[in-house]
Amino acid sequence: MLALKRRLDKALAPHPAPLPNSGAAIMSDAMLAHLIRPTPLVLCMAIF
Repeated sequence: MLALKRRLDKALAPHPAPLPNSGAAIMSDAMLAHLIRPTPLVLCMAIF
């Protein structure tokens, strides 16, 4: 749980530069949205 919180803090922190891997950024946003409010759409996005 501590690692998840650390990752969440990292995700909430402003990025100094655009991530080279846009897929990772999209996945990060999807997981962040899932933590806030799970929705079928987010669950579908998490699969891909």
